[in-house]
Amino acid sequence: MSSANEMKRCVVLGFLIASPALWGLNVAVAATHLGGGNASAVALVDADYMVIGDDETQELRIYHRWRSGVADYVRDFSQELGLRELGAMGRFREVDIEAAAQLGSRVYWLGSHSNCSNCTPLGEIRRNRRRLFATDITGAGRQSTLHYVGRYDNLLSDLVSWDSGNLHRKGAAYYGFEQSARPGLPPEAPTLDGFNLEGLAFSADGTVAYLGFRAPLIPGSGRTLALVVPVLNLPQLVIGNPAPGPAIFGDPIELDLNGRGIRGLETFGTGLMIIAGPVASGGSFRLFSWSGRRGEPAHEHLAELSLPVPESLLFDPPQQIGGGVQVISDGSRTNASSQWVILGQPIPQVLQPTWSKANGFGATFFGRPGNDYWVEVREETGAWRTVDRITIPFSGYRTWQPDYDLLPRRTHGMVRLRTIP
Repeated sequence: MSSANEMKRCVVLGFLIASPALWGLNVAVAATHLGGGNASAVALVDADYMVIGDDETQELRIYHRWRSGVADYVRDFSQELGLRELGAMGRFREVDIEAAAQLGSRVYWLGSHSNCSNCTPLGEIRRNRRRLFATDITGAGRQSTLHYVGRYDNLLSDLVSWDSGNLHRKGAAYYGFEQSARPGLPPEAPTLDGFNLEGLAFSADGTVAYLGFRAPLIPGSGRTLALVVPVLNLPQLVIGNPAPGPAIFGDPIELDLNGRGIRGLETFGTGLMIIAGPVASGGSFRLFSWSGRRGEPAHEHLAELSLPVPESLLFDPPQQIGGGVQVISDGSRTNASSQWVILGQPIPQVLQPTWSKANGFGATFFGRPGNDYWVEVREETGAWRTVDRITIPFSGYRTWQPDYDLLPRRTHGMVRLRTIP
């Protein structure tokens, strides 16, 4: 273990002793990775090094993870990706790399597949962005290099056909992908119906890859739920240049991220860790976990995401509450920034979620400091009923003693917190 690695782990350990992992606060200062601006995707090279992809070029760069400085390795993959569209000064327009998923030494890189945001005319089609490609990492540490594997160019058309053909069994064109990708509609449309892929991660066993959508939010939910679509044959899609396809999709997953889209995905335990953020401009970023079990909700976690536009995560083992998370920012056009945070408890959370009139009742609520939550109660088999509104103080928790007249007539039941959008 390097001295820097030892120092980092001592900082994390000392923080956990001084303050519970509940708080999810920063544990180390940010590092600056020079020349890696607009960092939207990241993968591990080894314990000390990482490879970053950005959304403005086709260059992949290998950096030390927590030492500021220039890249140790840079390679441009524009020629291998079969790009045709040229922009200013005859340069290839960007693939707009927004996500990466890793299986061993192979990394799968995903373009946004979106239309143009800042162009005239607005929402112009950008075919260079319709790329999924893979690279292999060879070597170790600062001697590591990247080798091209292959690419796939038809993921968007496969998704449109899957949706229009009702292969998800929710109704033809239920998600409206064809309309979302139409010319003239930018990905960050305030109507939340643009098209933008920003998440890619494998299941824990590596058999399924998950596509995370920044946009569209799901129309049937009033544009409030985020979408994840499983890809069942991702490794086969990069065996060729381009590979023939088509992509095979599993049943879609719809997640409540409090009105946010998916800005990043990473494998976590048996499920996924999600960076949730705004579809359009403005709004806040949060971390959510999803168990990987269909039908179960996503849960927000306490974590201090102080860097602007966090879009990528790296975990050091073990992946667990109280563990360190490296967060990489897409907030600069010139340099990438990363920061270590502690992954806090899922929120909102209630200790002693059962109440009893006979024994008296009080609960401890955990939530995001400064946020308001609804307090809801129910009898054993009754409906949930809102009885109070509380604000979580800076400590991250508060105790609650109800007015017993607010409780149902039965002698015992359950209590929960519900996030106020």
